[in-house]
Amino acid sequence: MKLGSSIRGSFSKKLSVFIAFTIFFSFVCVNTNAQTQGTNPRLLDALVKETFYNVDTKTELFLSDIDAERFLNDDPSITLVGDNPKILIFHTHSTETYFDSKNIYEGVIAVGKSLKEALESQYGIPTMHVAESFDMVNGQQAFTVAYERMEIVISKLLKENPSIEIAIDLHRDAVPDYEKPVTTINGEPTAQIMFFNGICRLKTNGKTVPYAPYNEYISENLSFSFNMQVTAEALYKNFAKKIYIAPYRYSLAMLPKSLLIEVGAQTNTAQEAKNAAPIIAEILTRAVFNPKVRIAAPSTSLLSYSP
Repeated sequence: MKLGSSIRGSFSKKLSVFIAFTIFFSFVCVNTNAQTQGTNPRLLDALVKETFYNVDTKTELFLSDIDAERFLNDDPSITLVGDNPKILIFHTHSTETYFDSKNIYEGVIAVGKSLKEALESQYGIPTMHVAESFDMVNGQQAFTVAYERMEIVISKLLKENPSIEIAIDLHRDAVPDYEKPVTTINGEPTAQIMFFNGICRLKTNGKTVPYAPYNEYISENLSFSFNMQVTAEALYKNFAKKIYIAPYRYSLAMLPKSLLIEVGAQTNTAQEAKNAAPIIAEILTRAVFNPKVRIAAPSTSLLSYSP
């Protein structure tokens, strides 16, 4: 069955109120020239860019990349039929850990496991979690080849499991040691998250040029992360930092509904990061599914994959 459209009624009204308030607030903050209001048809998107995005200095986000009205009207629902996996969670950098992690299995891998458990136990969404290390070669860290190694395995897995419609690459951010991205949700210290988009565009020699390999799903990726961001702000303000826009394509070229999520940073505790998992699950289901419908738990519990 198709789920998701039914919440775009009452809940989308709340999102519309939120986005309208945010844009109005941004308008005041950036002190936009009043004369520009009536002459610039992209004012809305300019304000959305200012409010929702943090752009890496090595790339550029054009206003033509942003269409907030279309993004909000996109239907991100997926088909839920049978017990086959619908969501894939993996880690291009599986060795990323937290302040008090004793080993890599107490880092982003543990967050991915918790997210899978929340999606299946609370929402009945069949989910696959891949814990393979793509950033380790012969026992040594190899970040520079991690994305290439990941794509070989994950692309094959997606071909073997065409039921998967959402791919989530879970990471951990790196921040200065004096920073700690944490908030309080339901009385628990919870690591903040950040949605991350690759734009396949690089600034070089004073010009911004396309960067290969290209991602044909850039617009769909941007729409999906935008809807996740808006939903996160509506439900748990300050849980999600601004969406980060970076130059390359990363792990986002394999499905239209691909997400790269940074969960906390090296200064967070492992528990703070794990506390974020059920919140991400709730935001995802509110953005994509009807939260009032509880699908029967899949008969294949704790789906796993061994390459």
